[in-house]
Amino acid sequence: MLHLPGQVACYPIVPLDLLGLTVARYLEELQNIAIDLLRKVDLFGTIDQDRPGIRVNGRRVVHIGVAVRERVTCFGFVVNVNPNLGLFHEVNCDGDPVPMTSIQRESPARVRVSGIRQGLLELIAARFGFDRVSIFHNHPSLLPRSTRYVAAPRS
Repeated sequence: MLHLPGQVACYPIVPLDLLGLTVARYLEELQNIAIDLLRKVDLFGTIDQDRPGIRVNGRRVVHIGVAVRERVTCFGFVVNVNPNLGLFHEVNCDGDPVPMTSIQRESPARVRVSGIRQGLLELIAARFGFDRVSIFHNHPSLLPRSTRYVAAPRS
């Protein structure tokens, strides 16, 4: 897996038991959310039967993975909105012989990361019946190492 600017990484933290979901059903819901997201930008996505993800025109645009600990999810999917696709020629994602694509590459219209992120939040909230969702993108562990910890000056 390769994370780059121009992608939307979405790792929902969902209590499967409270929603009455199995892991397989949760994976299916994530796939349907991704397909609905692509439909919002007039793209037709198909479920990749060999590797978790969604394809547009034969190339993967959404990578999906599920991780569950104590019946709570902690992984989800990464949507290629407009990353540098050249880097995917150097990374073999899940053994897929076909390079990944992006929403921007496949769409005739201009696509913004913020619009895709907002659409994704709306779809997740609607699909799982949430009244609200929270976004965390400035978690302390995501800061550069040099700014993560500040040592107290010695006297």
